[in-house]
Amino acid sequence: MVGILAYGAYLPRYRLERKVAAKAMAWMQPAPWGLAGGEKTVAGADEDAITLAVAAARNACRFRSDAAVEALFAASTTFPYAERQNAAIVREALSLSEESAAVDVTGSTRAGTAAILAAAAQVVSGASKRAVVVAADTRRAKMGSAEELLFGDGAAAMVLGSEGVLAELVGTFSLSADFPAPFRETEKKLGRSWEERWMRDEGYVSLIPEAIKGYLAQEKITADLFSAVIYPCPYPREHGVISAKLGLSADKVADPLAATVGDTGAAHPLLMLCHVLESAFPGDHILVVGYGSGVDVLHFRVTEAAASFHPAWTVEALLARKASLAPYEKAVAFRELAPVETGLRGEFQAEPPPVRPMAVSAGHFGLGRVSMSPVRHAAISSTAHLRHQRMPGRR
Repeated sequence: MVGILAYGAYLPRYRLERKVAAKAMAWMQPAPWGLAGGEKTVAGADEDAITLAVAAARNACRFRSDAAVEALFAASTTFPYAERQNAAIVREALSLSEESAAVDVTGSTRAGTAAILAAAAQVVSGASKRAVVVAADTRRAKMGSAEELLFGDGAAAMVLGSEGVLAELVGTFSLSADFPAPFRETEKKLGRSWEERWMRDEGYVSLIPEAIKGYLAQEKITADLFSAVIYPCPYPREHGVISAKLGLSADKVADPLAATVGDTGAAHPLLMLCHVLESAFPGDHILVVGYGSGVDVLHFRVTEAAASFHPAWTVEALLARKASLAPYEKAVAFRELAPVETGLRGEFQAEPPPVRPMAVSAGHFGLGRVSMSPVRHAAISSTAHLRHQRMPGRR
């Protein structure tokens, strides 16, 4: 039996009220006002997909190291490096063994569930006793766009193995589709989208029910088996249309966290799964859907062991831990959507590594204390400690 041994999430504490962003850009683009309800999470000036992923993993492991972990799969569409393995940086930060496999999974928002499938295969094959999956995204969007209101920042992490399973992976189903909505070219930091109605109707509302029905037919079961069905769709109306097409009652449809978090990309199905697992009962069946250039369907069964596990911070606690991000210009500066004069001392300056090896506390990133070489210390610092110098106003 392979499944989830531990889980945890991470949400930045900053919240941007959508109506603040919509009002700021209404002079140019009034259309997104229909999506201006609630708030979204926004990463701080010194946070990126790597730091969010590490924080989620530390939460899942309850700030303890696990020597049995032999593989790490890091999923994101917004990793800071295109040619430098992001998973290797996460592995260093978590104090995992150098002999642990480290793999970047990217290319679509389905990367989170794809990483779960890869990690499960790693455990089933016997190549690893345990594998960690981290998924995080900090997607930028054009000012005044619908995506600016829909996207949120966040991360989730899960440990997979075959002993002490709290949620067994029962079955899976996948389909791929070259449906580019939204999409982003390699050399551009902002994505673009096609007409919204087409993305909703031909994407979410069409592909997700098709995949779920495919899995139900494959396993010869009905949707009534499931206590919770998790699927990402940031559009409230279409989220309801999907449940209607599947014949799901409202109590079976998991909260998409659209009003409080936003769509966290590759992390979102796993973030929603963390939220559901925190209140699940033994024997519950949970269906999880990953969406992006196709659909993944994952079927979990909650075991008796689930009652004995809780992450260091629950999703509800992370939702309650928040600070308002205002004015709108501050959010724009944090996400580097417009050039901001930060002064000479605020400019990014790469510092040379120290002359000799030094013992560095991994408390900010990792699970314990680890002695690192100068190069490795500089590698971790480059993604967060030095980023801290780039932008004023961090609280």
